Amino acid sequence: MLSFSRVPLVIRIFCVLVLTFALIFLTVVARRHWQSERARRSCRSNIGIIEVALAQAKAANTNQSLSFNLDSLAPYFFRNTIPCCPSKGAYVFTGDDDHPIMCTIHGDGRRMTK
Repeated sequence: MLSFSRVPLVIRIFCVLVLTFALIFLTVVARRHWQSERARRSCRSNIGIIEVALAQAKAANTNQSLSFNLDSLAPYFFRNTIPCCPSKGAYVFTGDDDHPIMCTIHGDGRRMTK
């Protein structure tokens, strides 16, 4: 039976280094996945908030020919601050009644793309 104390010091150090770097690598990969998932969820929430503001603006305005943009919806947000995508995407109007708002990075909030 081979005892760990009989393994040369260089090999023991190498094994410790390999295990350390493997743990660091796995930690970094898991953290990136967690952060991207958190950004997707936050983006989905922001799209919902913008859709509610759009519905409120449409209900308050009886003139159907009025077009909306994000800046015109600012009064319907807390402190007149329009939500922004945490991944630096832009929210755009799609013209679709079911999914009127879309993020240029994550999609429309129901079918997140990335």
